[in-house]
Amino acid sequence: MDFSVTRLPVFIYNSISAALFGAPVDNSAIQDPAPVKPPAIYRLSVETLHEIAEHVGHNSKADLASLVRVDQRFQALGEGILWRELPSIVPLLRLLMPEYFYLNYVYVRQHKPLPDDIWEQHPSLLRLASHVTTLLIHPISSPTLDHYFDTFWRQGTILVDMHTLTGVSRSLSSDPSRAALFPRLQRLEVNSFSGIPAELLLPLLGANLSSCVAYCTIWGLDELLRRTKIDNFSHCEFMLSDLLEEILNDNDTSDDEDDDPEPFRPYSVVEHRSVFDMPNLRDIAPVIHSLRALKLRLIFAKDLPALLQPAYDSLRSLNVEISELDDTETDYNLRSLRSLTVRKQKAAFARALSLDIAGSDDLDTLLTRIRQECRPATLRRVRIDERKGSSRDWSFAVDQLTPLRAFPCLVELDISVSSDISMTDADYAALAPSWPSLRVFKLKHARDAPDTAVLSSSTTLAALVSFATSCPDLEELGIQLHVNSLPDLVLPARQSRIHTLDLGFRTALGVDVPLVAGFLRSLFPGLQKLHVVPALGVATMWNRVRYSVLPPYYGASAPWLPASN
Repeated sequence: MDFSVTRLPVFIYNSISAALFGAPVDNSAIQDPAPVKPPAIYRLSVETLHEIAEHVGHNSKADLASLVRVDQRFQALGEGILWRELPSIVPLLRLLMPEYFYLNYVYVRQHKPLPDDIWEQHPSLLRLASHVTTLLIHPISSPTLDHYFDTFWRQGTILVDMHTLTGVSRSLSSDPSRAALFPRLQRLEVNSFSGIPAELLLPLLGANLSSCVAYCTIWGLDELLRRTKIDNFSHCEFMLSDLLEEILNDNDTSDDEDDDPEPFRPYSVVEHRSVFDMPNLRDIAPVIHSLRALKLRLIFAKDLPALLQPAYDSLRSLNVEISELDDTETDYNLRSLRSLTVRKQKAAFARALSLDIAGSDDLDTLLTRIRQECRPATLRRVRIDERKGSSRDWSFAVDQLTPLRAFPCLVELDISVSSDISMTDADYAALAPSWPSLRVFKLKHARDAPDTAVLSSSTTLAALVSFATSCPDLEELGIQLHVNSLPDLVLPARQSRIHTLDLGFRTALGVDVPLVAGFLRSLFPGLQKLHVVPALGVATMWNRVRYSVLPPYYGASAPWLPASN
C-alpha cells in the first residue's frame, strides 16, 4: 500500500522532518497538500527509515510504536529500538499471561509452573528478548520495604516477586544447552531488599554482559563475574532511603517508648566495618584487576586502599561517594587512573530525610540546612513531623517551603504540623511546578491539633487542579482545605494517577454534594481512597461525597443514593 507523508499524524511528520532535514517542516502541508505529491514512505531507503526510527524512538517510544503501524518496514527497525531497554522482565512475561502469570497491583506473580519447553513454544518472546541491551531486575522480596527503593518507582515499571523470578530462572536452566534469555545484554541493574542470588540471574544473562549496577547484595557475585565480561561495576550500598542517622536532626528528644519508629531508621545505622566484610566487595576483590571502571557509594568505608591495590595498573575510573571515610589515603596510588572522584560530605548524599521539629524556628533552621548541604539531584524524600507538645503559637506559611523548591527531583514530601496552615490556592499553584516528579505530597494538620470546630484555611478545591496538572506522576495527595466554592475544572494533559486523596482535618463543606463528587470524579478518575475528617455538622454530606466518588467500593451500601437504572 502506498503510504504518503501527507497521511501521517502531525507529530510523526514533524519527527521525520527533523530526522531528515534537522528541523520540522511547516505543518500547513498537512492541512493543504501541495499539488506535487510528497514521496511515499516505501520509496525511502532503509538507512533513512532507520534514522527516522532512531530519532522518533529517542523522544518517545509511544510515537515510535505508532510509526511502526504506518509501514511494515518500520516494524523490524522499530522493534529493536522499542525493546533495547527494559525496566523489568514483565513485558516479556505478559506474553505468557494469563495462563501462567497474573498482575497483582504493581507486580506480576506466577500461579502455574512453567513447562520446560515453554520458551521454545514462544519464539516471538525469544526474538524480542534478543534485542535487550539494558535491563533492570528488581524482584520484590519484601512488599512493605521494597517500595522505598527508587528502582521500584521507575516510569512505567511493573515488577515481579522473588517467587516468579525463581520460577522463570529454573525453567530456563532446566535445559543446560538452552541459550541465555538475553544474549545481547550489556548493562544490568539489580535491586531487592533481601538481595538476589546470582544463580537466579545467570540463566537470563549472556556472556557479553559488561556493566553491572548492584543496589543490593548479589549472593554469589564471584560466579557472575567469572561467567561474564563485566569490567564496569557499581556498588551502591544504601539505595533503601539512604537515610543517614541524625544527618540534620541532632536532637531526638522523644521520651515515649511507644512511639512508632522512624520509617527508615532501622536501615540508617552506620556500621563501622571493613569493605571486605561487604559481600559484593568481598566477591570482586579476587577479580578487581580485571575492572576498568568502579563506582562505590558507601555509608562507611574502611580498608578501601587494600581492596583497590591489585587494580593499581588496570583501573581507569574510580568514583567513590562515602558518608564516613575512615582511611586517610585518598589517591589510592592507582597509576593508570584517568578519572577519580572522592566525596565524603555527610548530608550531600542523603536521598531521604525524616526530621522532627519543635516549632517554626526549628523548621526554618532545618530546611535552610537541607538547602545548603543536600544535593538537588540526589534528595528524593523529605518527611517532617512536629513533636508532641510543641508550641502551636505559629502558622505554617508558603515561605517555609521555599528552600525545598531547589530540589526538583523530590518524589515525596510529607509534612505534619499542629499549627495553623496559612496556604492559599495561589501558593500551591506556584509550588506544584517546582516538583514535577512528585508521587506523594502531604501537608496536613497533626491529629492532636487544637480543639476548634473548624481550622482556618484559605485553600479550596482549586489547589487540587494545580497538583493534577503540574505533577503527572502524583499518586497520593493530602492538603488542608475547605470546600465553600467550586472552581473551574481544568483537566491535566494525561489522566491523573492519584489514587489516595486526603482533604484534611475538620474540613468544611458548603457546596452541593453532587457538584463536589462530580468534580473529584472528573479530576481523579482512578481515585480509590478518600480521607476527610469533617467539620461539625457536615459529616453526613462528606459521607455522601465519599460514597458518590467511590461507587465500586461503597455505592451499593449507600441508602441515600438513587438506584441506578
